[in-house]
Formats: sequence, C-alpha cells, structure tokens
Amino acid sequence: MVGTNIKSPTVCIRIPQGIKDRIDKDIIESGDFSSASQWYLAAVREYLEKRERITKDRLGGGGVS
Repeated sequence: MVGTNIKSPTVCIRIPQGIKDRIDKDIIESGDFSSASQWYLAAVREYLEKRERITKDRLGGGGVS
C-alpha cells in the first residue's frame, strides 16, 4: 500500500450523523473505497495537500521570477 507507515496510531473522532450518512452513501454509490477508513484517510490526505498548497502560496510559492 502506497504511503503506509510502519507506525499507524489510532485516532477516534466524533462525526455528526448526517455527515457519516453522506460518507456511507458515497462509499456505496461510488465504489471507490471498500471501507469508511479508506474514505477518511483519502479525505484527510486531500485536505492536508490542500492546506500545504495554501501555505506555500501564502509564503510566495517558489515560482521562477
């Protein structure tokens, strides 16, 4: 599995029922994930990548002048 770390801590979070229902529906309808855990990991990774891009843009981004 790509990006798998040997050390994988367990994290527990509370999610509003409406959001969980939407996630479960997406898992069933899309077929992209075989479990809610996979869905959550993909969502967290995508969010972190977005935050890193935002941070990079705020710092000047590193483009060639």
